[in-house]
Amino acid sequence: MVATITLSTLPHYLMDEGIASAAITPGDLIERVPSGGDTGQLRVHATAAGAVAQKSWAVENELIGSDIDVAYADGDTVKFVYAHAGAMIYAWLEAAGDVERGAALESNGAGKLQARTTGETVAYAEEAVDNSGGGSPVRIKVRSA
Repeated sequence: MVATITLSTLPHYLMDEGIASAAITPGDLIERVPSGGDTGQLRVHATAAGAVAQKSWAVENELIGSDIDVAYADGDTVKFVYAHAGAMIYAWLEAAGDVERGAALESNGAGKLQARTTGETVAYAEEAVDNSGGGSPVRIKVRSA
């Protein structure tokens, strides 16, 4: 199964699933909760410009017919992929973001991507996207770093 969020073909991805600790939208950069009551569950990557242990991206749940705009709720089983370097992902660029093709991207701390400042490069923009006037995140095609 290759989801819409995963834009290149296998073997660039390893599929997995886990329980959401909060809302997650397909295309979000995600991570496991490291401690507390939700330890081991999934959440959006929560540290702006922070390290990313595994490049994991939520995908739509094709088994129940959900599309890329249907978010998972707290407690839902989230389908996701571990993306290897070079894998193409249909991710999110943060609100007010503006990047050129080839730009290095990092986590914005809310599951979306932003132009790299000082953090770990998570992906590279595969297209130029100007969302500088936007109040909401927009989709962007990226290659996993």
